[in-house]
Amino acid sequence: MPTVDAAVRLAPLEGPVVRTSGTLRGGLLSGVEFLGPGDTASSTVDIAEPDNRRFQPDPQWITAPLAIFATEKIAAAMLWNDMSLAPSFASPNHLEPSADHRMSLKGNEIDAIVRFLPVRRNVPADSQFFQNRGPNDPAMGDTVNDTAVNDTPGPAPFAGPSVAPGDDPADDPIPELIRWGTVLRGLPPAPAFRDWESQRALSLGALQGVLQGDDRMSWAYSAEPESPRRAFADTASILWRLTGKIPRFVPATLTPGGSSIADETIYLLVGRAAEWRDAGN
Repeated sequence: MPTVDAAVRLAPLEGPVVRTSGTLRGGLLSGVEFLGPGDTASSTVDIAEPDNRRFQPDPQWITAPLAIFATEKIAAAMLWNDMSLAPSFASPNHLEPSADHRMSLKGNEIDAIVRFLPVRRNVPADSQFFQNRGPNDPAMGDTVNDTAVNDTPGPAPFAGPSVAPGDDPADDPIPELIRWGTVLRGLPPAPAFRDWESQRALSLGALQGVLQGDDRMSWAYSAEPESPRRAFADTASILWRLTGKIPRFVPATLTPGGSSIADETIYLLVGRAAEWRDAGN
């Protein structure tokens, strides 16, 4: 049986292909990318090579069948049903290559809806022009209609209960498109919660495995090989909370940090409150 990657490459169909021009205001590929103004998709800011290459992700990474790009010219969203379809998502579009922003689907049979939201042209995204203006305001000028491309009429622009009174999706189209997709398709079933013992075993497996240094007295913040292994105080404290035991090897000097949620209990457990104090706490 071919791997998922091979199946994606061998898929006979690609479409719809949506390319939006302009400066990126934001983008979303559910579960994979959440881009802000000027961000680059598949960047190495948070994930190192080669795992950063998310422009054609494994469909199993997708948490909801929704992709969005928004620029100062137009906002576009693509919604589909079949979670086995493989999306592509490139900003900027290096697949053609081009300076636009590209999304598409690959598979054997594709059923998708594409929605466009109009944006006032040649006006900065943060302009006060967008405040309290509706679709029938003549000042909105030449806009692109809100449209679906699967022979089913798209929702009326700026209408429906998903838009709060006084809101204008032209001001920030991504939340409106997320609401639209959620109302139309709903959310996939949530995975079952792990019980405490399963979560404990998973956490210990990471801290005593891929995150642990060869000296068994240091740990990494992430599993990437280049992430430095240090005697992080937070991690030593977490190990105590998971096992009820103080780690056997506590080095002479602890490194503050190691977790997004600080836990400095280890200093007190090993009688080194003065070191904790001197570290600036």
